[in-house]
Amino acid sequence: MHEAMAGHGGITNISRNAEREKVFDFSGTVYNDDLQKVVLKGKELPFNELKDLKGKSLDDDGQLW
Repeated sequence: MHEAMAGHGGITNISRNAEREKVFDFSGTVYNDDLQKVVLKGKELPFNELKDLKGKSLDDDGQLW
């Protein structure tokens, strides 16, 4: 991101937030990608809203904790 801020390239796949909008001129939506969660049977994680994931994180194997 430092290179892009210095005018030496571009960035892809960063989330838009108020802090970044002060520095970067974001384009409109180029495409939408529906994200899905896949878990093993018996290891279900109840999840209906983003707030349900608060405090959770992924380990190196993609396991949600």
